[in-house]
Amino acid sequence: MDRRKFLAAGVTGFGVAIAGCSEVSGGTITLANPETEVQDGGREKYLTCHHDDDRIVTVGFDQQTIPATQTDQFEFHISVSHSDETKIESFQFDLRVPQSSIDPPADIYFESPSGGLWPDVTFRDVENRWTRIALADTGDLGDGTMTVKTIIDPHSVPAEEVGIRVETELSTSGSLPNRTYRVDNSTDFEPVIK
Repeated sequence: MDRRKFLAAGVTGFGVAIAGCSEVSGGTITLANPETEVQDGGREKYLTCHHDDDRIVTVGFDQQTIPATQTDQFEFHISVSHSDETKIESFQFDLRVPQSSIDPPADIYFESPSGGLWPDVTFRDVENRWTRIALADTGDLGDGTMTVKTIIDPHSVPAEEVGIRVETELSTSGSLPNRTYRVDNSTDFEPVIK
């Protein structure tokens, strides 16, 4: 992809959670109806998922820098934190800025993760010019909080919102029954400007 760049990055953590669930066959529980919380003057948004009153996973969106205008670039992080008795098995984040437009979307630059040996991360355009960042098997990295760092460069189309589609699967361990949790949610994030 000509418009994509990889940059050096680190792995840090923070999160969001989602409430509600429905169980389907095979012991997979789909967590739905996220509990949404916005913090830090709109620079952070969290979706939190619970099951049986226990927090299972939090997906967080964090605007690291504040641009002067809606057409200036800014740093944007997505993190997945989870309970001690779960492990992130996989994740997929689709981003588009703006969420829908006939104009070309913003360039999204993925900062290559550090903090351990990461398996191959998928970074590519998908339908309607959404950008996908995905990891099909997190390996040992799934035990901790996982953070994906990006830079969003809107060019001439104002970044009024970041469209985000989140899919992640977690497995259980410890005292929890053997099952899989699945999050499949969409949201938007309105970047803060100076």
